[in-house]
Amino acid sequence: MSRIFGTTARLAFGLTCIQLSLLTTASLFKLMPDPDAAVMQSRAMLVETIATRTSVFITRSDIKLMALELDLLVERNEQISSAAVLSNNGDVLFENRDHSALWVDQSETVAGSQLSVPIFEQNAPWGVVQVRFEPLTPDVWYGFVYKPSTQLIAYVLLFGFIGFALYLNRMLKQLNPSDAIPDRVRATLNTMAEGLLVIDGKQNIVLANDAFAEIVTDRAESLVGKSIKNFNWANGDDTESPVLTPWQNALDHSESQTGMVIRLQCDDGSHKTFITNSSPVLNEKDKASGVLISFDDITELEEKEVELRKSKELADQANRAKSDFLANMSHEIRTPMNAIIGFTQVLKRGYSNNPEQNSKYLDTIASSSEHLLSLINDILDLSKVEANKIEINQVNCGIHTIAREVLEILQVKADEKGLYLQLEPDGPLPNLVGTDPARVRQILTNLVGNAIKFTEQGGISVVTSFQNNQSGDSGTVIFKVKDTGIGMTAEQCERIFNPFEQAEASTHSQFGGTGLGLTISKKFANALGGDITVSSQTGLGSCFEVTLECSVSADVEFLSPEQIGESEPKKAESLSEQWHFSGAQVLIVDDGEENRELLKVVLEAVDITCITAENGSIACEKLSEHGADLVLMDINMPVMDGYTAVKSMRESGFEAPVVALTANAMKGEEHKYAEAGFTDWMTKPIDINKLTSYLADKLGADKLINPINEAGNLSSSGSDTHELSSSIEQIKQQFIEKLPERLAELDADWHSKNIKAVGDTSHWLKGTSSSLGFEDIARIAAKIENFSKENNLSALEKSLAPLYSACAAENQRCDHLLTSLNDSLSNVESPPNSAYAEPSDIDSKEKPDDSQIHYEVPDVVRSRLDLSKAPYPKILESFIAKMDFEMTKITLAVDRKDTKALRDSAEWLKGAAGSLGLDLIADAALDIETFAKTSELSKIQTALNAITLMRERIDQHKEESPPIVAPIDARAS
Repeated sequence: MSRIFGTTARLAFGLTCIQLSLLTTASLFKLMPDPDAAVMQSRAMLVETIATRTSVFITRSDIKLMALELDLLVERNEQISSAAVLSNNGDVLFENRDHSALWVDQSETVAGSQLSVPIFEQNAPWGVVQVRFEPLTPDVWYGFVYKPSTQLIAYVLLFGFIGFALYLNRMLKQLNPSDAIPDRVRATLNTMAEGLLVIDGKQNIVLANDAFAEIVTDRAESLVGKSIKNFNWANGDDTESPVLTPWQNALDHSESQTGMVIRLQCDDGSHKTFITNSSPVLNEKDKASGVLISFDDITELEEKEVELRKSKELADQANRAKSDFLANMSHEIRTPMNAIIGFTQVLKRGYSNNPEQNSKYLDTIASSSEHLLSLINDILDLSKVEANKIEINQVNCGIHTIAREVLEILQVKADEKGLYLQLEPDGPLPNLVGTDPARVRQILTNLVGNAIKFTEQGGISVVTSFQNNQSGDSGTVIFKVKDTGIGMTAEQCERIFNPFEQAEASTHSQFGGTGLGLTISKKFANALGGDITVSSQTGLGSCFEVTLECSVSADVEFLSPEQIGESEPKKAESLSEQWHFSGAQVLIVDDGEENRELLKVVLEAVDITCITAENGSIACEKLSEHGADLVLMDINMPVMDGYTAVKSMRESGFEAPVVALTANAMKGEEHKYAEAGFTDWMTKPIDINKLTSYLADKLGADKLINPINEAGNLSSSGSDTHELSSSIEQIKQQFIEKLPERLAELDADWHSKNIKAVGDTSHWLKGTSSSLGFEDIARIAAKIENFSKENNLSALEKSLAPLYSACAAENQRCDHLLTSLNDSLSNVESPPNSAYAEPSDIDSKEKPDDSQIHYEVPDVVRSRLDLSKAPYPKILESFIAKMDFEMTKITLAVDRKDTKALRDSAEWLKGAAGSLGLDLIADAALDIETFAKTSELSKIQTALNAITLMRERIDQHKEESPPIVAPIDARAS
């Protein structure tokens, strides 16, 4: 039966189709009777007869006889469903069998089911006769089945195919050359793994085994009779020259062709490669009348060879990239390490006794450590990217705020090179969008940092824009980072996003870097549903365009370009929580002596008793001997590692917290530590604030409040402050005392137009204030230094007033100095968005009517806390210094009617004063915050005058005395 569905089936079907074609042609030429046409003709004649008879009756006016005859006609003719006679005006003279309901519009009726014939009276139209017949075929979708023509076609198709198939099956057995091969021989050929074909002199297939049929995804029987030319053959060497098949050569030359390679292109686009052997079948004249061909499939072998070759190339590229990366990293890591080790040795050996130099060395060590940590974080980020473990934390955030913060952070680097760094909003931006702010900040920091690195003149612009998506609940945020730097070629633009690669080999030696930043940034952008592209021209700068998909709520507020460009007031310095532990004992386990010593110094400073051990074995011994309230344990240690040690501790019944300290910063390791028995884990280098807060939560501690400056330096915490911290505080005090003298020199040099001296003084101010953490002064001094080098006198003059204001915030004596400076400075205005307030005499302000609000300030303003005990004196000193700066900002905000700045400063003053027990100041600050919301500026000035007087009367004595809280009378809103 298999052959019936092979060659036999195709032939039988073809013959059947020919027969159907003949029948159809005969029907078109009217050689076959048409039953439907005959029926239609007879119906038409019947209706004409009815119309003639009806005309006679109409002429005679014998309507009743006409109706009787029509009824009789309908009753005796089964094909007629109904009939009716209508006049020209549409009146129904006669109908039967509900003809009106059955009759439908002629255009909607199957042809032949109803007929309408006109009636004439004396050659004039009188009306019509309507007759409805039963349809020739049922009025259903399959009605064509009942047509005689359809039934004839079906009959011929079915029985003709069966008849032809049976006949051809018998006849082709005698004609099929494959039947000449015995079944046992055929079975043997089918067991062979390589494909076999026998073709005749015209290259038609005479025999095919199962192996070849499987190659071409067909059946062996179906291949017989096909031409081998029908397959898509190609040269084995991938050349596009005309294909000369080996079996064609065998036929042409009557010689065997062995070991020839040829390819077969498959329908799915893939290809198969074969080694073929073609042996000619010779006739009595020694001419080839056919060919026996064998096909040995080497596709998999060839693919493995290609993969091996590609793998070798990739391995070579990876080795080269790895070598370049290691060379770069060696340089990058050794540079900060050299500074760390070198300056540590300088301090350790006591080569410098200058406190200012020591502070500078410590700042260098700290900045080098941060740089080294950023290198390590880049490598860890890349490993996360390559492992597809990028974690996205989507929250609502302000894109404009992120951009502004990045520019503020990198402004110092731009100022050092004399470059402009600006934000250019291109259209409105939504106030809040849903994305990952940390990843966005990292992308912008990398791009803007690179732009600063590769730009020597001009500057960098960050252009922001937003596009709404059609859905309405999402959009695309676009950043364009444009610079006027060295630019790149098109070839360099294509490879800068590859890991470990930079634009050219000399880039690292000139500018540094690992070549990882752009790779990581692009991966982060992809993870956020966007991308990073670059366009650049050599010598004309570059433009990196970042697109990020973000979710946007329907009621989100859009900010205009003017609102985006406005600088927000700097937030008040935060308060850092400090802790005092009493009686707590911690076991520190680490094989590094320096690590143990660092943790011991930090913890003993907050009165925690520390026990140390250099490995897990010693830790278990000391734990059993001394006990501990908490254990800080390294993971990788000799003798006994952290996993084994914590397991031993838990088995011995120790239930207190055990915290893992590890240099492995990869996420996803938490479950390992939890399974081992650790309570929590922290990564190295240890964040001291995070560690002390965690210990306070686990061990219990008394909370202290210390101001923390913008550089992150904690103020002194009392008698336990380290010697180095005391030295730095002393250096800071000396710098503050020198400010009035150096500002006077600067002013004198400015008026004498000694620009070089102005630049030298601003250079000293920049370096010293930056080392000591006075970032406001350092930032403005850096600008003045650059303006001095560029001889930009106009910009330099406008920067003097903000510099004097920033200095006045640190030293009150600068307030008095400002009044004695040259009157030309009175015309100098601070930039409208400057964070620095020009000093003003609060007492000189016009006072409002005391009936509105009144504060009774005692002679001595005391705290409800005992400020004579450590660490409060130092905290109070820092609070007063910061308070002076905030008061200046409040005064400026009142002049500008900037209620937002008023609320921010008042909120800080309220919280800080309340924490120190200065309730009078806190209450007055609360009033300022409240009045700012209602824009009652006159009442704000009254409260400000009262706070100024309170600040002068704060009790700063350290003698122990009971706290006195003076009342505030007659407060009215």
